[in-house]
Order: sequence, then C-alpha cells, then structure tokens
Amino acid sequence: MHLNDIHAFRGISILIIVFGHSLYSAIDWTEKAFQFKSINILFSGGSILFVFVSGYLFHYLLNKYSYSGYLKKKLKFIILPYIVVATPGIAHAFLDGNPGLEYPQISGLSTPVQVVWYYLVGGAQINYALWYIPTAALFFACFPVFKIVDSYPKFYWLIVPLLLLSNGLHRAHFPPVDPIRNFVYFLPVYLVGMLACRYRMQISHIVDRNLIVLLGLFLALYGLQLFYSDIDGIYASHVPFQFNKGWVDIVLFQKLIFCFLLLGLINRSTVVLTSNKLKYLANISFTLYFFHVYFLYAFEFFIGEKVAGAVFSIWFSMGLASVLCCTALAAIAQRTLGRHSRLFIGS
Repeated sequence: MHLNDIHAFRGISILIIVFGHSLYSAIDWTEKAFQFKSINILFSGGSILFVFVSGYLFHYLLNKYSYSGYLKKKLKFIILPYIVVATPGIAHAFLDGNPGLEYPQISGLSTPVQVVWYYLVGGAQINYALWYIPTAALFFACFPVFKIVDSYPKFYWLIVPLLLLSNGLHRAHFPPVDPIRNFVYFLPVYLVGMLACRYRMQISHIVDRNLIVLLGLFLALYGLQLFYSDIDGIYASHVPFQFNKGWVDIVLFQKLIFCFLLLGLINRSTVVLTSNKLKYLANISFTLYFFHVYFLYAFEFFIGEKVAGAVFSIWFSMGLASVLCCTALAAIAQRTLGRHSRLFIGS
C-alpha cells in the first residue's frame, strides 16, 4: 500500500501546527481581533491532524512489530530526542524562574523530582508544544489495547461515545501539563485514524464521492464558530465538563471532517501527491515539531515587544522563518550526524 497521500497529509499537518503557533508569537492582534479569530479557527487544533495520522500509521505498521520492538523503536527515535530537545527549555525554567511558585502541584518537592515532573508533562516550559510527547507515550504504551480493538472491529464503535466524552472533557488549559486528560481527549481521534487505515479503500471511495458535502460541513462549522461562538480557537478549560463556552467543541469536529476532506483533496491532486517538498517536510516533521517553538521564542526575544500593524505579513513571515530554520537544522544535523541524527532531533 502506497502512502503518498499520508506523507503529503503529514507535511501539511506540521505546517498547520507551526503556523498556528506562530499566531501567538510577537504579534499584537488587539486591533485585528476578527482577523485573528478567522485565521485561528482555521489553524487551531492542528494536533488533531497529527494524532489522526499517528493512528493511521500505527495501524499500517501494526503487524510489523512486536510490543517490545515497537516500544524500543519509539524510545529510541521519539522519547530519547524528546529528552534532548526538552532539556534546554527545562533548564531555562529553573534558571529563569521558580517552578514551585508557577506550578503549586510541585511546590515543596526536591529539585530532581521537579525536573522529572517537567519531563513527564512536557508543556510546562517555553517549548510548550512538547506537551504532545508525554501524551504520545501513553498511546505507545497502549499498543496491546489497540491491537485488541483492531482484532475485533466492533470495538471501533467506541469512537462514538469517546467523541462525546472528548466533547465534554475539552483540551487541558494552557499551559498543557495534563498528559492523561489529553490522552483521553485525543483517543477517539487516534482510533479514527486507525479506522481510516483499516478501511482505506472503502473510505477513500466515500470521501471522493462526497467531497462537496465534506467541504460544506467544514465551512458550516467554520462559519458557526466564527460568527456565533466566543471561542476563537480550541475549546480549552481548567476543569473538565465545564460548558461555560458552549456545549459543542466545534474545532474537534471541524478538524476531524478536515482530515478526510484534506485526504480527498490530496488524492485528487497529482502535484500534491508527488510533491517532494511535502514528502521532505513529512520526513522531518518531528524536527519541525520539536524545534519550531524554540525559534518562535527566539524571534520574539529579539523583536522585544509585540508588533502591531501588518499583522498578517508578520504572522506569515514568522511561521515561514520557523519552518526554514527547522529545515536548515535538520539538513545540518543529518549531514553532520548521518543516521544518528534521529537520536537527537527526531529525523
């Protein structure tokens, strides 16, 4: 089975994530609140695409690994580089502040224990995007459970109640330091990715015949959030099952629809399917994910204060510059370290 569409999907997904995070870096959107909301609704929730493709690829590789072999690979190529990449951010947190004051849950603990906590939650530092790796580790650990689910396809019906659960649970509020909650929230998305791979041909035909319907649903949800909701991005809350912002997590369903819409559009475009640039971005997607916030933070540090004015141009330039810096880093590391680069930068 060729995965050209999934490689393109993964390349586009990481771009959505990087440009989504760029919206919050060194830009003052106060006077352009509607423009911010209109862009943010499109780019927020990019992690849903990443989790979807993770579930898809997990199913694709399901029968190629034993549980121990799978864990060894993930420890070597995901967890180890995560530890390397997270270390500067965690060092910054301890050198530049007081973690015990910022996070009362670790107040009174010894410094080594606090450091371990930072690694376990991922998002408690300047490189907040690293919240995803501890959450992903929980998915890795559940390999046997997902294998059972796939052995008895009726278990895929659990997606329906799990989506209802996620709709009420919401994303953990910023900073993202709750891997278990995020795991439960994204669980149905991961299962949808597995389902999409298992029934790839059938779903591909359905999507191809109903692209206009999917586009209509996507635009309807986009318009609903843009004009009738106070939420300008993801539905995040401090407490689960808190519905003060509305009863529906619109971005969750919007981005799930977008996953299939995007796959359908990719498969209709030979240019996108065969794009070497997107394939390369897919291959270095973890490097982009690991490092893009560091570069955004550096840009903001050198700019000094948030910039108003031509906010759209600044946002796009920041996102593009971060992508280019990560791409350059990947190229340098791969040339310098060869196949060992994956141990340090994820690709």
